[in-house]
Amino acid sequence: MLSHLLFGAAVIGLAAGFPQVSAPPSSTIAPITSTTPPPSAITTAPGLTCTGGSTVKTTTECTYGHTYSYCYSAPPPLSCDSGYFPGTIQYGHCEEGQICYPVDASWITTTCPPNGETAYTTSTLFSGTLAGGVSTVISVVQCACGDGQYYSWQSESPYSVYCMPFADCVAGMTTSYSTNDYCLTVTTPSYCSGSVSTPYCACATGLPQYPAEGGAPTTCA
Repeated sequence: MLSHLLFGAAVIGLAAGFPQVSAPPSSTIAPITSTTPPPSAITTAPGLTCTGGSTVKTTTECTYGHTYSYCYSAPPPLSCDSGYFPGTIQYGHCEEGQICYPVDASWITTTCPPNGETAYTTSTLFSGTLAGGVSTVISVVQCACGDGQYYSWQSESPYSVYCMPFADCVAGMTTSYSTNDYCLTVTTPSYCSGSVSTPYCACATGLPQYPAEGGAPTTCA
């Protein structure tokens, strides 16, 4: 079954941007402070009065799509120690805070793994001067298998998935077929269009081998 071999093309490596998780122990979240404004700076909304320098902010909560208002105070400038760069983090129901990330964080992917994936986009996480006056650019790449390829699961290998072609099998590969058992019995032909059997390439022995720049495998060994 192809479903046993594939993660699916929708499974794509690391999304660009910062991970939406709790801050790691080595990171620090900057405290938010405010100053007391004159009475004229006090803002209100129905059922809400903001003081202490905060203002009413209305936004849409991203989990359920509810609109709500709250008191907002701009955080002070974030200062990170040497070896860290400033960023943001989302927690709870999409509240956003400031945080310092280590420049060598494991989730910062700068190159694609040698499993056939190639970079399809590059995002800049930080560009500026770090503590100590070091000018730094930190970027992250997103990698994926190319068109006409699928993710092959290889549990006993250095990488859990490999990019393999559906067609045009090279030396060392065999052509196999996967059958959609559901489409063999479904009574609505329009729901399962095309053939219920799909060809794909698989290594007869060994693992796929790739060129240094990634892309389609050249053989199996």
